[in-house]
Amino acid sequence: MLAINKTTAAKLIILWNLPALLLLASAYEVGTTVFA
Repeated sequence: MLAINKTTAAKLIILWNLPALLLLASAYEVGTTVFA
């Protein structure tokens, strides 16, 4: 049960961080295009 809980927790963390990573990447691209 512990292994299953750890894997599901890791998947949830990755899923939660995906939108934040996408936002950071898009903001970085916009910043480079605006200030470059």
